[in-house]
Amino acid sequence: MKAHAPDRQALMRDLASKNRDTWIEVKSEIHYDGGELPVWFLVASKEKAVETWAVFLSVVKPYLAKCQETEFTVSFQELAGDRMIWWGMAQDDEIREEQAASEVFNYSSAEEIGPNYSAIFEAEKRYLAERGAKKGM
Repeated sequence: MKAHAPDRQALMRDLASKNRDTWIEVKSEIHYDGGELPVWFLVASKEKAVETWAVFLSVVKPYLAKCQETEFTVSFQELAGDRMIWWGMAQDDEIREEQAASEVFNYSSAEEIGPNYSAIFEAEKRYLAERGAKKGM
């Protein structure tokens, strides 16, 4: 079965119920009529990303079993000034195999938040709006 809107909404509710200041914000979407379900976490640090990975694995498990025709992905990002740091990302097989955090978070990359940056999180949108307002002064 593929994931549908009620599955995504339930996953988001379950994640919200488990967040104990582990992450700042979480977003998700359904792509390709349930064929893909990416989840993006905004975290305060790499350490928080590792904590979030453990919570995510515990929460997503029943959805993996129910939605076996859906490819899940997850990424962990930190807003650091005018840059977005990507701490880690896991594909469907890594999630289903409960990959070790040391494997998921074995690289990082940073991207400047410029005028053409595609914001996912509300924190990014606020940053871009504030930056635009300052430039307009």
